Amino acid sequence: MLNEAESRAWRNVAMMLHLVETMLERQVQREAGISHAHYKILVLLGDSPDRTLQLKALAQTLQFSISRISHAVTRLEGLGLVVRSPVPQVGKAFQATVTAAGLDVLRRVAPIQSEAIRQQIFGPLSSGEVELLDRIAVAIVGELAEPERP
Repeated sequence: MLNEAESRAWRNVAMMLHLVETMLERQVQREAGISHAHYKILVLLGDSPDRTLQLKALAQTLQFSISRISHAVTRLEGLGLVVRSPVPQVGKAFQATVTAAGLDVLRRVAPIQSEAIRQQIFGPLSSGEVELLDRIAVAIVGELAEPERP
């Protein structure tokens, strides 16, 4: 059972995560008409070499099922933001590539989202608190992240 301090901290962290995710979801919906999860796919593709990743790699990075990533890519394809194609010389594997329209969404939304994060997340914090938040996040992610599997 959590002690009083742990319980209070957990409730605050849970509320913070909920409010941040809600803010980002609303903002991406308003600016791009897509979900925040779909936006994260565009970000990963936009940051990748050749703006392309295998669906399996996308699913692993986002911790989505193959089915969920496939549905998301289908939706993004329908909007003209990505294209899906077979991976050359790899059986039944598929990859997604962000299109010019998808890159336009990233260019439009990224600065707006960065500014909102700067103001609403980091604005209330001192530089020392930002560093502490980073150390805390690294420690928790290190504990929760699944080890690489061969």
